Amino acid sequence: FMSTRWGRPVHGCFFWTLISIAFVIGIVSKSYIDSHLHQSVIQTLSLGVIVPFRDREPQLQKFVPYMAAFLRKQDIIFEIIVVEQTDSFRFNRGALLNAGYALAVQHNLDYIALHDVDLLPNHTLLSYAFPGLSSAVHLSPSELHDTYRMSETYLGGILLVSVQLYETLNGFATLFWGWGLEDVEFRRRLLSARIPISHPEIAVFERQHALIHFHSSEHKRDKRPLSNPSMHLAHETGLHTMERLVGNSSVSVMQVDNEVYTRIKVQLVCNMTETPWCI
Repeated sequence: FMSTRWGRPVHGCFFWTLISIAFVIGIVSKSYIDSHLHQSVIQTLSLGVIVPFRDREPQLQKFVPYMAAFLRKQDIIFEIIVVEQTDSFRFNRGALLNAGYALAVQHNLDYIALHDVDLLPNHTLLSYAFPGLSSAVHLSPSELHDTYRMSETYLGGILLVSVQLYETLNGFATLFWGWGLEDVEFRRRLLSARIPISHPEIAVFERQHALIHFHSSEHKRDKRPLSNPSMHLAHETGLHTMERLVGNSSVSVMQVDNEVYTRIKVQLVCNMTETPWCI
């Protein structure tokens, strides 16, 4: 263990004296080195922000530059991936997230944020740092979200997981067409695998403004009565069933206010016999 600030190596007894002193006063310790090494490794990990999308162009124009600035303040290496559903079937958020994950893997990203386009972080404690290999971080728990204040099963909005964990859980179920339930089912996958779900601890008086939710009144959620499958059937779908669900797709690089993002256009395929509720 040699210091380089003198510009030349240290030799002989003087060198060993320095080593002894360093060990005695605790300057050189395995825990110290390991902790700093761990921190430096985390800082080099890259994030994929995956945004399932359709007919929300005004929100997207705000989302991309805002998120780019927010993530840079946290020194996050990131790529924004917008996954747009281009067919006429009902919105399938789970399938779009799975498609975004596949591109994140191709681009060698280490972890992903499953992110709604109309939800923005607005608090310093909402950290997009690496969540760990075997844990999930929910940045928009019900106590912070103006729409889900009383929900105990809500796991939508903003969720961070490693790409390894996402693959282990087989991604999101793909049988849910329309609004809702896919995040509830993913929560079941996490709990079944005994994966801890953490969320930021924000003071009660600061919670109201921790997130910016700019859902347009002109954009109506698809809340038609569902004939969706049971959770048991949904659990049998995921990453491994995506091949039969995705038709044509294309990838392009686009910009908003000089901020670059990746946009995937995906045309989903619906099996009317298996999932007649897709229309």
